[in-house]
Amino acid sequence: MSGRSETGTLALGAIALSLLLIVIAGPVFSQQSAQQPLEVAVGIEIDQITGIDQKAENFGAVVNIRMVWKDPLLAFDAAAYGRDYKLMSADEYISLAENMRTTTPFFLFQNQQGQRWEQDAFVSIDPDGTCWFFERSTLTLQAPYFDFSKYPFDTQPFFVEIVSAHPLDQVTYRAFEGQYGLGEQLGEEAWILENPEMIISTQ
Repeated sequence: MSGRSETGTLALGAIALSLLLIVIAGPVFSQQSAQQPLEVAVGIEIDQITGIDQKAENFGAVVNIRMVWKDPLLAFDAAAYGRDYKLMSADEYISLAENMRTTTPFFLFQNQQGQRWEQDAFVSIDPDGTCWFFERSTLTLQAPYFDFSKYPFDTQPFFVEIVSAHPLDQVTYRAFEGQYGLGEQLGEEAWILENPEMIISTQ
């Protein structure tokens, strides 16, 4: 996203925010797993900035999370089912995965403050067991690295950080290419968001 306004000139008094989208996998257990870990592609999109609190060093955002993984245990016969996909809520998927005794890639927002409000959360499953997860949430996120000493001509880093609830021998993450970054209607016009970067790391 460009650091200029619609007129092509630098927005006066605006602060550019360098966006870091960080995904952290869990620790490695010393005991080896008998199965290959589930590989999950993760994409994080900041759809809206709902507010920035300079004093509290946090910001409100509407965040879209997309994940995709393949689990052969969830494969099904499309002809017998009568449709070439299964669509269900996230809670329904969790119940299905528990009944099938398979892995659900749980995660949490590491820098979340307060309650996370899920607007939508669902999973679509393909006949081969490929699962497509989407969640849209509103939440407040910490931004402890804000530094306004050079306001209004400065750049501030902030990040959205999600953490896997599973160790690396159960679930691994990779970037979901083309499915992370910034939405087109972010709000907070005094702030210019740019330079989204997706980082995968381990604890």
